Amino acid sequence: MGIMLDLLFLFAAGLLSFFLYPIWINFVYKFQMGEEVREDAPKTHLLKMGTPTMGGLVLVSAVQPFPYTNTVADIRGSNSRVTRTF
Repeated sequence: MGIMLDLLFLFAAGLLSFFLYPIWINFVYKFQMGEEVREDAPKTHLLKMGTPTMGGLVLVSAVQPFPYTNTVADIRGSNSRVTRTF
């Protein structure tokens, strides 16, 4: 059951990020948080002007809750005592 639950969480995280990215991109464009290019940069870098940044934040936000819920499910689902080893 462990690997199936992990795959389910992976699928859920992918689905969540699939729906969050368009919202994030609209937010970035609305508040002009796109890529800035210095004036002395090569002319080819001007194509990057306004490109949305910090896309990794959406991915981390989508994936982060699932390991916690998986751990809680494991702890609640087991009848054994949780012990610490030091």
